[in-house]
Amino acid sequence: MANQARTITLATVRAAFARGALKDVEQLLDQLPPDEAATPDALNLAGGVHLANKRLDDARRCYEQAVALAPEFAKAHFNLGLVALHSGDMEGAARGIGRSLELEPGNADEHLLLGNVLQALGRTDEAIAQWTLATELAPEAAAAWVNLGSHMRARGQTAAALVALERATQIEPDMAVAHLELGIARTSAGRWDDALSSFATARRMDPDALPIVLHEADALRLSGRVEAARSALISAQTRHPESGEISKALGLIALSEGLREEAAAHYRAALARLPDDAEVRHLLSAAEGRSSETAPPEYVRNLFDQFADRFDAELRSDLRYTVPPILATELRSAWGVAPGALRAVDLGCGTGLMGLELRPDCTHLVGVDLSPRMLEQARSRGVYHELVCADLLTYLDACGVGSFDVVTAADVFIYESRFGMVFDQCRRVLVPGGWLAFSIETHLDAGGAMSVLRPSGRFAQDGDALARLAERSGFDVAMRRVLVLRWDHGVPVEGEVVVLRRREET
Repeated sequence: MANQARTITLATVRAAFARGALKDVEQLLDQLPPDEAATPDALNLAGGVHLANKRLDDARRCYEQAVALAPEFAKAHFNLGLVALHSGDMEGAARGIGRSLELEPGNADEHLLLGNVLQALGRTDEAIAQWTLATELAPEAAAAWVNLGSHMRARGQTAAALVALERATQIEPDMAVAHLELGIARTSAGRWDDALSSFATARRMDPDALPIVLHEADALRLSGRVEAARSALISAQTRHPESGEISKALGLIALSEGLREEAAAHYRAALARLPDDAEVRHLLSAAEGRSSETAPPEYVRNLFDQFADRFDAELRSDLRYTVPPILATELRSAWGVAPGALRAVDLGCGTGLMGLELRPDCTHLVGVDLSPRMLEQARSRGVYHELVCADLLTYLDACGVGSFDVVTAADVFIYESRFGMVFDQCRRVLVPGGWLAFSIETHLDAGGAMSVLRPSGRFAQDGDALARLAERSGFDVAMRRVLVLRWDHGVPVEGEVVVLRRREET
């Protein structure tokens, strides 16, 4: 036995570890000479045994000792990152894995893992860089292509997302998540039939996956196949009876068809399972005919993030939307002579349609929107000097007194009823004699309410009452024009464009 003990070397231990013989590794490590047992390599192997057996504290101790002895030992840093990952410490995981890859080139799987960790920390740009590197190191790394495509889509880069996700499905045709993500990207692009083909493929691979059913039903609804969407959701409800998301989707279909009682029933069922869902609460209020102060930011953000890629095309064709040029024309008419170099903020700027109209008169034009994906579209137009992702009242509250000559809000106040606060903040940020121009949906509610929450989830206003509030808030009404704002499912949506002027200081 003494002779056998003297023959144990680190090479012997490594060979046992490579075979996965962890019990043998522990015994062999105990038999190493003391000087070899205390080396960074031996400590790294011991940490591997502890990590495999989920003894995280022991594994961390071994790896930390290895790094203390050899600060540039890349594998030990990587393994420290794995311990942190298993412990739920994402910052530690990013630090350890990132340091390892700085010290020594990694493989595609390691860059994929680091990208996943960085994304969990919200560091999306860095994550995308790691996934891109993974695809360069291993062009057949389907998971990296899926991650790239998914997050490019989420950022509004739909064309690039489609390329990445189509590549993933070519590499791994049986990867359900790749077909699901491709279907979502195709939905964003308005390619309904292609999207439905992707969802059908994903469903064949994973018949009970709820996300596939929900996205497929959404594509059916958006493409006008409402009954097929409803049937798919009702069928899925028998397999997922506790799903609040199915009830939420059924509520949206019912609300879009004007079936308010049915919609309310679905939303109440959804709210029982999704009590913190602000969108469900808002649309339940709309279905029940109850009002609220404002559409929740999460609801508005999600609505327009989903709509961003096809926003301009649908507004101009299906919805016949012309508010920005009309609002700009009325503003210039109110000015009489263009006042020249203006500082303006376009609230709810969306993809920049209003900005295109304002830019010729502005030396500084700010666009503000809740939707990151709408802002990406606006950025591509290059009309704004500055773009800010924020709620309109939050943004205005952060601005200094007299920051702007003009404030615009084209089809933005349809998600707002807190006009006292809106007018007060706009008056504060405008210079004396500055202009506030906006559009509203209007109603003729005999009940006397200024703001009414409609089944669409949007607010309509009593134009006369709103004008009186504006005058009490320090504005003069320069112009009100009644018009059809847009068409919704073939029905004209009536409203007004309004231009107000902030009174001069007295």
